[in-house]
Formats: sequence, structure tokens, C-alpha cells
Amino acid sequence: MTPGTHSDTRRSWTARLSGGAALLLLVALLTAAGLTFYVVEFALPGHREETAANEQDNVRRQIGSTAGALGRAAGDGELTDAEIGAAAPRHWAAHRSSDAVRVVARFGGGEALTCGTFTLPLPLGPTTAVRVSERPGGCPEATAHPS
Repeated sequence: MTPGTHSDTRRSWTARLSGGAALLLLVALLTAAGLTFYVVEFALPGHREETAANEQDNVRRQIGSTAGALGRAAGDGELTDAEIGAAAPRHWAAHRSSDAVRVVARFGGGEALTCGTFTLPLPLGPTTAVRVSERPGGCPEATAHPS
């Protein structure tokens, strides 16, 4: 083996090693870019939709629970602010008229922010049926009450 041949073999081996490392780096970068694209385009939006659906389900359960608690509280023939405060979330308002008691309350937050209106027709009693309606967004008339 001549001295030049050994050097050429070493350069050839070094070139192959460098080329292989560059190829490996390129594959790693493309894999990372593909994974990032997948997460941003598919995984995150699906997770956001699932989270929003769960938040809406929680709000509906809270609204149903509040309606039941208001109906039970009205069973004795009256509905006091203390009873409303115990049944409703922190932000609520009560409107009393000659034909009904209407309670509006704010539920949820963010995308799931919902205003629930609970109408209890007079006279109040054990058979009082609570009518519930919902609308997206907050209830400007609902104010914070101590918990």
C-alpha cells in the first residue's frame, strides 16, 4: 500500500461518514417538521374541540343542577335570595314580578360562557316547574354575590 492510497481511503471513509451524518440530520429534521405539522394541524384542533364539548357538557349539567335546586327551594312557597344564592353560581340576579320569579345566572367561561334563565311561575310550591332557557355569552345583569 502506498502512502497516498492510505490517505485516499481515509478521506473516502471520512466523506462517507460525513455524508451519512448529514443524511441522518436531514431525516431527523424532516421527521421533527412532520411531527410539528401533525400536532399543529390535527392533534391540537381536535383536542380544542373535545375540550370545548366537555366544557359545554359541564355547563349544561350545572344548569340542570341549578334548575333542580331552585325547584326544591321553591317547594315551601317562597324563594329567598339566600336560597337562590345556595342554588346558583356566584354571578346571578333575581327579578320578581306578579306572575313569576326569574333568575339569570352566568355559567362557564371562555368559549362555554352561557347565560341561563330560570323562570318559576307563581304561586310557588311543591309542584313548581322550572322553565330553563340558555343563551351564549355572559349575563350583564348577573352580579357577583358572596359564595
